[in-house]
Amino acid sequence: IKRGTSSAMLATSRGLGMTIGLAISSSIYAARKAQYLTQGTTAATAAIGGFQDALIIVAYICIAGVIINLLAGNTKSKKIY
Repeated sequence: IKRGTSSAMLATSRGLGMTIGLAISSSIYAARKAQYLTQGTTAATAAIGGFQDALIIVAYICIAGVIINLLAGNTKSKKIY
């Protein structure tokens, strides 16, 4: 029963992480695209710029997550199964 619980928690956290990541990246994209459009760029250039900025910021967030994970180390205290 513990395997099922941990599997469900892993699936839930993965789904929640994807949802939050999509929300963050799409809001960054929309804000940066709007900023590029107010600067007088074309719609295509603004879309590409917004997408590029969103990818760069999300990449920094991923790098920060990797660093935090490496610094935390192995936190398992006992086997679940």
